[in-house]
Formats: sequence, C-alpha cells, structure tokens
Amino acid sequence: MRNYALSTVPTITLVDHDPETGLLDLEDLKKKMTAEVAVFYYENPSFLGVIEHQGAAIAETVHGAGGVVAAGVDPISLGVLEAPARYGVDIACGDVQGLGIPMQCGGGQGGFIATQDEPTFFAEFNALMFGVTPTIVEGEYGFGEVFFERTSYASREKAKDFLGTMAQLHASAPVSTWR
Repeated sequence: MRNYALSTVPTITLVDHDPETGLLDLEDLKKKMTAEVAVFYYENPSFLGVIEHQGAAIAETVHGAGGVVAAGVDPISLGVLEAPARYGVDIACGDVQGLGIPMQCGGGQGGFIATQDEPTFFAEFNALMFGVTPTIVEGEYGFGEVFFERTSYASREKAKDFLGTMAQLHASAPVSTWR
C-alpha cells in the first residue's frame, strides 16, 4: 500500500489483526477511524486465506466515521462467499487472471472494479461503461453505453474516459493460446 499510494495519499495507517484468528481487530479499527480517513481497504479472503466475516461491523465503523470501504476480493471466492456489497463494501476490486486468462506475450492479466450503484463512485471510472437494459420485448435485455455524458464524445476536456488499447488487449491474443 505504501509503494502504490505514497505519491497521492499523505498518510497510510495500518490496523492490527488478531494473531490467533487472523481477523481484523475491530477495537483497533475503531480507535484509528477518524474524519481524516477517506478509505479503509482490506482483503477478503486475506493474503493468508482468512475469511473476514466481520464485514458488516467493519462497514458500520468506517461509514460511521464518514469513510468509504474498499475490499480486494478473489472473484472465484464469490461463488461461495457473500457479495461484498451485501456486507457494506462500497468499492470491490480484484484480479481476474485466475479466471482462465492465459499468460501470453507479457500480458494476460486483468482486474475488475465494482462499486455501489451511485454516481459518486461510477462517475469516476475512466473507461466506457456498458449496462443492461430492458428492450421493447418483455423479458428481453440488451447492452448499451450508459452515463454517456461523462465520455470524451460528449464532454471532451472534462471527460473521465481514456480510449486506447486497454480493453482490446485480450481480444488481440492469438486464438490458439486460449485453450
């Protein structure tokens, strides 16, 4: 965290964990949560594989101090664990390489980010966004670009998006490596 955030985040405060269970120490979190804390980040499961089942209590503490909760999650674990939004996480992110993207030519890595369905969060994404919407046929859905006014097509110099090769890298890999 210190390496990635040092240039943009003035202070990083670490919260203790219980050495016996590996769970976050809620009392230490409560002591360290102040109005100065913008975001509290934790991983679930943790680096050591501990499943943090105190998510609702963590979110209540952080939100009570005016902060945002972010969690790094393993997407495969979400097949059996509760969705982060259900226990109060505002921003969830993780690595998707383990979902079957083959390594090739120094690439093959990717990540995901998901937020609560609020413009405060999703308006800051720097990519084109597509969403699901009902069509004129009842029960049928289609995909379309959403929140168009934040793109460079609509607002040029005030845009949040970056158009480049970021979304096309996996599509350009030779098909023979996808097996």
